[in-house]
Amino acid sequence: MRASEILYRALPEHLAVSIQHLRHAGRWPDLNNPKTLNEKILHKRLFVRDPRMIPLMDKALVKQRVAQAIGESWTIPTWFSGPELPPSEQRTWVAPYMIKSTHGSSQFELVDMAEPDWDRLERLCSSWCNETRWPYSKWPYSEMSRGIIVEPFVGENGVPPPDFKFFVFDGLVGAIQADVDRWGEHRVSYFDRDWNLLNITRQYPSAGNLEPPESLGEMIAAAETLGNGFDFVRVDLYETRNGPRFGEMTFFPGSGYKPYEPLHEELKLGAHWKMDGISRQPAAR
Repeated sequence: MRASEILYRALPEHLAVSIQHLRHAGRWPDLNNPKTLNEKILHKRLFVRDPRMIPLMDKALVKQRVAQAIGESWTIPTWFSGPELPPSEQRTWVAPYMIKSTHGSSQFELVDMAEPDWDRLERLCSSWCNETRWPYSKWPYSEMSRGIIVEPFVGENGVPPPDFKFFVFDGLVGAIQADVDRWGEHRVSYFDRDWNLLNITRQYPSAGNLEPPESLGEMIAAAETLGNGFDFVRVDLYETRNGPRFGEMTFFPGSGYKPYEPLHEELKLGAHWKMDGISRQPAAR
């Protein structure tokens, strides 16, 4: 276990997340009076325990909610879902396909050959399902079942489909993140709901002004339907050759660490999020 891991486990959680925010953003977060989007994400992580979020963060279970709310055609078919990969004789999936964890972030593998290295993939999936690093030991990950899901790949020629992330505040889209060349020279642009380019950068260079997706209107309506009833959630959707498809829902994008720059733009994003009755007491474990 790394020294930083030991430190984060030993510290009170509000101190651990504040140190992480300081490392990434260069400033100490105000968790008592949060104003930026990331401060509000951290506040929600610390002080809110909404059980509705748990199944919606599970990449397998969330499809039930999506199918009920906006239609099964929005979901990518599930070829397999379980606590571990099935026996080898049952792995009859036709490449290309994706193997992902149901519970984690950035835990996926594109399989684009008929006979992959199953020994490596089994070790990889096992590492995902036995993850104990902080914050996987903390809520909400501590409440989520660990598992593996297999889906058909919906990109083209090994390239992922265009990816659009909708920031939904009280059921209304306030901003849209467009990711370009995610597995290559990753670039990101931000837009308002009317597809006006916003002066925001975060982690990756800007892709500049982009053409809106053909199904932008449908996507906004779908994201707002899925986000209805929550003060904030990010809904990720893909534009595929067969129409828009659901990706995932996340309540804590970037874990609340990676800054949206410049600061005044992140304050504008945070202003979309109306937090009523801000708590200053840690939520019950």
